[in-house]
Amino acid sequence: MGGSVRGIVATNAFQVDVGGDAAGGHHHHFGVFPAISRLNHDCGPNAAAWTGKTDLVHRAFASKDIAAGEEISISYVDALAPRAERRARMTGSWGFECACRRA
Repeated sequence: MGGSVRGIVATNAFQVDVGGDAAGGHHHHFGVFPAISRLNHDCGPNAAAWTGKTDLVHRAFASKDIAAGEEISISYVDALAPRAERRARMTGSWGFECACRRA
């Protein structure tokens, strides 16, 4: 995907659903949040990330105890999806093969 703006957004952006229409649907937007974008993927992450709907600040929080020196990771995909689906999404959306140990 290279170093183009499109490549940077494609590999580092998070979907942010804000606004809405009369039917209650959301408009899909994407934002690049430099600090959170540094977190690596794991299908068994020790943290989760979300974007505040009112302030649009992207935050990460621990979802389990994290030891000193342990890498903080988030899941880029639905961690409950079947392994084949998670791997296909990782390859198609982020351009790398998921090597997580979780089945």
